[in-house]
Parts: sequence; structure tokens; C-alpha cells
Amino acid sequence: MLKAWRSFILKRRFPYLKKQKGCIYAFAGKNTEKDEVVMVTVWENLDALKRFTGPEWDKPKVVPEEAPLLRGEPSLMNFELVSSITKKLISES
Repeated sequence: MLKAWRSFILKRRFPYLKKQKGCIYAFAGKNTEKDEVVMVTVWENLDALKRFTGPEWDKPKVVPEEAPLLRGEPSLMNFELVSSITKKLISES
């Protein structure tokens, strides 16, 4: 399942997010101890996020082809960025 999700993220989700005005970063990761994945996006501001998501900006956006790759209901948390540091970009391998 993880391999299929990873393929979806690299081939579909990341290219789609790259085209979105206001999306600054997108990260995908997996829990090293559980069968759990995470997708993190960083937006210029809340208005940019709302332009992307529409009125339901506080609900997970799952496209039909992604749904079978997920176990259980996806969750969403929104945070305001306080500070950050970027040292090196991680490859898509």
C-alpha cells in the first residue's frame, strides 16, 4: 500500500501542488514505527490555502483515486508557521 501511495504522491499530488499559486512547500512522509503516512503543505497565507481548497479549507482534500490508498479516515490539522529553517531538499527517490 505504501508503494502505491508514494507513487501517487510523486506522479499526481506533487505535480498538482506545484501548479497551485501560494503553495510554498509540500512534504510526504511515513511513520517509521506504524503503517501511517503524512502529507504536509505550507502556504503563503491562509487566503492562498482557501483559494486552493474552497470553503472547506478545514477538511482533508482526498481525490477519488487516492481514497483506496488510505486506511481509515484522513485527518487534517492547520497550523500557523512560527519559524522555519531549510538546510537541504530531500530527493524524490
